[in-house]
Order: sequence, then C-alpha cells, then structure tokens
Amino acid sequence: MERKVAAARYNVQRQGAKRRGIEWQFTFDTWQAWWGEDIDKRGTKSGQLVMARYNDNGPYHPDNVRKLTMEEN
Repeated sequence: MERKVAAARYNVQRQGAKRRGIEWQFTFDTWQAWWGEDIDKRGTKSGQLVMARYNDNGPYHPDNVRKLTMEEN
C-alpha cells in the first residue's frame, strides 16, 4: 500500500479512537508494522479485519489489540 494512502487510513483510525474517547498508543510506523500484509484486508465490511481491543478495554496499543473479522468482533 502506498505510504500516503496508509497514512490517511492511520489518521482516520486514530481520529475515530479519539472521537470515542479511547487512548491511541500507535505511531504510524508501529500501526503499519502491526497490520503487516493484512493492511489491505482491514475495513468495516463483512469479512474484513478490524483492530479489536481485548475485552473492549484499555488503549489501542500493540499489546492490547488483535485482528478479528467484523463478525468475530
């Protein structure tokens, strides 16, 4: 994924967390590394992957999130 597109998607996700009052502890680089090759599979539609916090608690942090499909979350 082009860096400019990835940066825009990072900012949308970061702002979404802020809007919901959830602390965001990813830099762009850690976010991109965390998604890895799955970055093109992320989204909000059926079958796509989301960044899910364990028990919907705590911040968005590399140690507190996992990849799930929309349905699993």
